This record gives sequence, structure tokens and C-alpha cells, in this order.
Amino acid sequence: MKPLLKIFSRDSDERGFSIVENLVAITILGIASVATIPLIFLSLNATGESRNQAAALAEVEGLVSDYKTLPFIEVLQKIASNVPSIQDGDTVTITEPLEGGRSSYTVTLTAIKSQSLGNPEAVRMLIEVTQRRGTRADRQYQFETIISQVS
Repeated sequence: MKPLLKIFSRDSDERGFSIVENLVAITILGIASVATIPLIFLSLNATGESRNQAAALAEVEGLVSDYKTLPFIEVLQKIASNVPSIQDGDTVTITEPLEGGRSSYTVTLTAIKSQSLGNPEAVRMLIEVTQRRGTRADRQYQFETIISQVS
């Protein structure tokens, strides 16, 4: 029978790691991996938020494009049916839900006049997007552009 000290000690010709060294290495790797898990989830969440914002921006660009393709007089008529009566700063709010989508839009059109007489020269378009996210809180974004007679 071998003495107890002989079992736990190494001879100079033995190679490899002992079980204690392996357990220490596994413990260190376990602690390091547990510390990185929150960073992975944080990164995944940021990627999802970025994707949502990019989707909202793409939808808004389409909405703005729809308004910009209208004749300017039609954009003004959305503010007031009698275009000559539109005053500087007159505002109308239009809510446009996207069919089948998770987003709804509130479009605020504001007339901009630089002269006291005549029709407005531009319309400020403020778009507020609300994305419904199921059980989590809704996310809101705002975008703004100007539509002018020469745009």
C-alpha cells in the first residue's frame, strides 16, 4: 500500500494537471462566464431597440414621401379647407394608424408664413410614432421636417 503523501504528491516524471488544479480552472471560468451573461443580454436588447428605431424611421420616411408627393395646395387644405384663411402657426393634428402594424402615427401640420398676406410658404410636419410592444412599455419617437412649395 502506498503512503498517503505519496498519493497526493507528484513524481518528477509525472505530467498533467491535478484534479485540484482542474477544479480551480473550472471555477475561474465559471465566474468569468457568469459575469459576461448580463453584457450579452444588454447587447441583444440594444440591437432590438436599434432595429425598432430603424423600422420606425423607414415607415416615417414613407409617410413623409407620401405628403411630399401631394401638391402643396393639398397639404395646405389638410390644415384648413379655405386656404386663404390659414394664418401663420395654424395647426392641425392627424392620426394615421398603420394597418396591421404595431405603430400609430400622429402627424401635426403647422402652417408657416413669412408674409402677412398670401398663402403659407411652408408647412412644418411633426410626426410622433408610438410603437406598441406587447407587455412592455410603448416606445415613442419624434421626427420633424418642412414641406415647402419648392420641396
